[in-house]
Amino acid sequence: MKIHSTAGLLAACTLAAAAPAPFAVLDMEHAKTRAVRTVIQDADYFCNLPQETKKSKTFLIGEWDYNTMRPHVNLKSENPFPLQKLAMVVSKGDYGFKGFLLRAYAPLTNLSVKTGELRSDGGNVIAQENILAARVAESIDYPAADILMPPEMKKVPDKALLGFAILVNIPGTAVPGVYHTTITVTADGQSRQLPLSVRVPDFTLPEADIPIGSYLVYYASDQGGREGRWAGEDYKAARQGKYFHFLATRGMNSSSIFHYCPEFTSGDSAEIKFDTLDSLMEKIVAGGSCKAMTFDLRYLIGNAARLAKLKKFQDAGKDDVAIYKDMVRQFCEHAKKKNYPRFYVMAEEEIANGGIKQKNYDRYGKAMQEAAGSDLSMILDNSVGAGKVNAVDRGHRDGYRFRQYNSWTDEAIAQAEKDGAEVWSYNYSYKRPSFGLLLHRLNSRGHHQWADTWGKAYTISIPADNGVVSSLKYEMAHEGITDYRWLMALKKKNDALRRDMVKEIPVDNAGANAYAANLPVSRNDLIRWRAILELTGDTNSGRTAPGTPQLKITGNTNTSDVQTKDMVIHALQMPDSYEPDAKLKGWAHKTVNATKALRYMLAHERRLRAITSSEEEFRKKNAPSYSEVWVNYNNRGILLTASVNHTPYGKGNYKDDDPSLWKDNCMEFFFRTPEKIPYQLIVNAADAKVMLKAGKVLDSTGIRISGQAKKGGAGGYIQEIFVPWSVFGLHGKPENGTIWAFNAGREFHSWGQNTCWARVEGSFGDSSRWGALKFSGQKQLVHLKNIKLERLYPGSNIIAGAIPGKEVLKVLLRDPAGKTIAEKMLHAEDRRFHFGFRLLPEKSSKAYTLEVLDAQGKTLEAESIPVIPAEQAVEFKSPVLECASGDIVSTIAELNVSPLEIRNHGITFRLRDRDGKVKHDFKADPAGKQSFRIWLKTSGLTPGEYTLKPELSGDAKGIFPNAGGMKIRIYPAII
Repeated sequence: MKIHSTAGLLAACTLAAAAPAPFAVLDMEHAKTRAVRTVIQDADYFCNLPQETKKSKTFLIGEWDYNTMRPHVNLKSENPFPLQKLAMVVSKGDYGFKGFLLRAYAPLTNLSVKTGELRSDGGNVIAQENILAARVAESIDYPAADILMPPEMKKVPDKALLGFAILVNIPGTAVPGVYHTTITVTADGQSRQLPLSVRVPDFTLPEADIPIGSYLVYYASDQGGREGRWAGEDYKAARQGKYFHFLATRGMNSSSIFHYCPEFTSGDSAEIKFDTLDSLMEKIVAGGSCKAMTFDLRYLIGNAARLAKLKKFQDAGKDDVAIYKDMVRQFCEHAKKKNYPRFYVMAEEEIANGGIKQKNYDRYGKAMQEAAGSDLSMILDNSVGAGKVNAVDRGHRDGYRFRQYNSWTDEAIAQAEKDGAEVWSYNYSYKRPSFGLLLHRLNSRGHHQWADTWGKAYTISIPADNGVVSSLKYEMAHEGITDYRWLMALKKKNDALRRDMVKEIPVDNAGANAYAANLPVSRNDLIRWRAILELTGDTNSGRTAPGTPQLKITGNTNTSDVQTKDMVIHALQMPDSYEPDAKLKGWAHKTVNATKALRYMLAHERRLRAITSSEEEFRKKNAPSYSEVWVNYNNRGILLTASVNHTPYGKGNYKDDDPSLWKDNCMEFFFRTPEKIPYQLIVNAADAKVMLKAGKVLDSTGIRISGQAKKGGAGGYIQEIFVPWSVFGLHGKPENGTIWAFNAGREFHSWGQNTCWARVEGSFGDSSRWGALKFSGQKQLVHLKNIKLERLYPGSNIIAGAIPGKEVLKVLLRDPAGKTIAEKMLHAEDRRFHFGFRLLPEKSSKAYTLEVLDAQGKTLEAESIPVIPAEQAVEFKSPVLECASGDIVSTIAELNVSPLEIRNHGITFRLRDRDGKVKHDFKADPAGKQSFRIWLKTSGLTPGEYTLKPELSGDAKGIFPNAGGMKIRIYPAII
């Protein structure tokens, strides 16, 4: 990474006077003064494009799945098809957003991004001022914000990976139709043209019917002394008006005021002054959109307790609860008198965290309900969630009509419906699906996200004197709110379709987060497009994208998840006989497969730097309790070793399969497979464990742990943990070279320390910053070290190679029953062997054994070679793929027949329509890979349902009665 101050690099970019409201509210002049981070790649983003496409090019532009991809040094697009156009659907009176990435192959000068007016086939024109091109780059001052800034750059470093946003506004007076223009990217005199098409449907999209927004600090940074310190430095009182107008243009129609700090007429009075709050509410309302407000009243509690100690209140017979109730009544009565927008109040937040939060709620929660009334009382809690043991649905227990939870279960939602209560949601992420599709799955009647303007760590926009600097997160949220509005309209016409399109979304926080983080933009766009087709009566259109369908195959090593070249663990392959014993062994626990000492998260490190006056002082404070992790694996499963200081072994409060296990002193391990499925394993110091898949608790009975206390003054313990492949839904180990995203973390609550391997900002679950776990295939072998021993397949197999040395040896192959099926004596002049044989499909996991024996018949070395059970020749990870005609779909496929058979006889993927008619045959070459990704470009395919099936020939054809297959559903083309 390199840091550039953009003031000297960016050319001027001034919005036209006629800029529409969503663009006019932006301060792009201020944006170009902010320092940003430029990604300089180690990898090539366009790794799967043909070399002829890149030949003699100084830069390329391509797709950006902004929901699942954040530019980093090793980010790669696996898509083998070049980006040929951008297309979007935008309703009248709204704006839409698309992104693309630029990869430089040489230093560039004078980069610019230009667009023209939008013109329809019928000659209607939308002026150029309604298109805004912007660069998207990570802010140095606010790391959570990838800010929008002018796209021009005087200099672009070699290997830079730059993100760009194209925002298109459609005036309310626009004539429905399809509009076209061209985006021209120019640098060093070379230009790339990218066609842009926008469909404007003949439909008026309604405004959102629920409050949606973020949490807000009560005081601006230049107000309120101690409380103002919570605000981001740029969130100043004079800029609040423009900030709230900006929120309105992004569809954010609600704020939740946290840390409301009451001001009193005097120090010994319970009479509240509301001047500051009234001024803030005037600005919020003047912003143009406020559907509802929520207020955190916890600071009334401390003041009530303070006043209750005064003689005047004791003489009046008023304790803290009585004073508190009077304050709540004052607040609510004043808000009504001043005609505040619809509002709700809460006594505390996240009561399930226990401690002072639960004490406050238990003492004052009921009092607040009595004072405010049921129509204004809200509970904000984090107890309910998937698999949580002893979770308390306080909203139901305590009779709240308005329940705002950060995680739900279907049972809690059903209970709320039964009680006549409203489901509200919060903190599910700033990803697009969390602001749209998820809200329909929950039937959420209000939603907030933590927390713009809240210090450096959370701020995602930058208020300035002449407007606001937007960010990718805000544009994603706006796209999500637009999704919400389309599905809201669909609910009235075809609620069954609406429910069907969101039914797969988990309602618990971890599961919904995983869904949102891994949902491709194209898939999200398709859900919106299906709603638009239904609402505009276009479902039976035969509109087909021009061209011919194409199928390509790429590898599936998942290398794009490697964040930096230093964040890679090369897991070593252990013998299948290896048993965990909680002992560190030099041959199994090396530097190459270790995390080294876990470190504080980045946000904590920055705080330490801020409070230390020298590098020496910083180093002393930046020295958490030691912990380290090693990763190994074998044919049976993955092996994790953790060495921890200072935590006593054997102590823990939570038991197996409880997702609250993290509240104990524990180690946490995070994995994301090539299928983008997240797993989390938590193990406490007493060997209790819980395994989560996308937030759902899995059966952990197959996970085995060996632990023991460490000797020495620092204390602590060592644990070795075995996790079978079946827990990850696998029949056997990944192919050599496969990469999973990975992180290891420690929750050391006794010392208030959270440490990790991959340098996340403030959360272990921030998968965009995880490192990589590579299954290296490196074994601790002597005689068989040069023999490829991964797996055997139904069909023809060959095990061959050379055994080093000169002594007389025997090499033999045994079947699962121990019967010798091939053997050869090796002499000094002949060290090579070649065993060829055929296998039939297995219904359960079996293993053959390759052994090396000495001249007396003693086994010197043996290695298991698994045969993976399978029922199909090719297993597709996605049973159904969907897209609009002309779009690209992909899935992972696993080959269950011998690669030798494919090499000898080939494989064809045959596309048939609903009637069984063959539409296309695609010849394919997996290049010896057992796992690979299939890409299908659907140009030329008319809307309808198709089946893609592998066709094998020769001896391979009869191995499996069922060759496999998947359905492909095509909808009318967008353009």
